[in-house]
Amino acid sequence: MKTAFFVLFLSLGGLQIGFSQATLRAGDNILLIARGLPQAEMEMLNGSYRIDNSGMLQGLPYLEGRAIRASGRTEVQVAQAIQAAYRSAEIYTTGTFTINADGQEVDRMVTVSGRAVREGPVKYFPGMNLQAAVSAAGGPHPQWGAQRVRLIRDGRQPIEYDLRKDQDKTVSLQPGDIVEVQRRGAFE
Repeated sequence: MKTAFFVLFLSLGGLQIGFSQATLRAGDNILLIARGLPQAEMEMLNGSYRIDNSGMLQGLPYLEGRAIRASGRTEVQVAQAIQAAYRSAEIYTTGTFTINADGQEVDRMVTVSGRAVREGPVKYFPGMNLQAAVSAAGGPHPQWGAQRVRLIRDGRQPIEYDLRKDQDKTVSLQPGDIVEVQRRGAFE
C-alpha cells in the first residue's frame, strides 16, 4: 500500500493562494505536480487535468471510474476530496501534491474560426451565446455573408446552426467551444 498526505495549493497567475477561497470552474485546466513519491509515480501523476463541462475532475491515476467534483469548490475542498479518494482507495497517504491553475484566462475562451472578421480566441463570459461569440470576433466577414455556424464541443461531431434564427442565436456556449463561421451556401 502506498501512502500520501496531500497538501494542495492553487497558483493563479503566479500568485500562490494556499487555503484561500478561490473556486474552480468547469473548463479549467489544472497542473498536478507530485513530490515525495517514487520517481516513476511522480512522472505518471504529474500533468495537466481538465475539469470537464459537468464540473468533474476525472482521469487521476489509480482512480479510474472515480470522478471528483471540482467546479464550484475551493481548492481546499478539492484537495480534501482528492485526499479522501486516494486514502479510501488505500493508494497514497504520504507525499505532497501541488495544483497550479494552467492558464486560467486561456482556458476561459471560445475560439471563433472560419469566415469571421477576426478569427481566434474570444474571452468567454457566463451566458455567452453563439451570436455574442461571433459578434466578439467582429461578426461574419462581409465578403462571405456568413449566417451559418458549426459548434464543436469537446471534440464531438459539429452541430450546425443558422444565425438568422432567434433560437440558434441564443444557443449557450461553454469555455473551450469552437464556433466555425461558414460562408454563405456552405450547408445549402
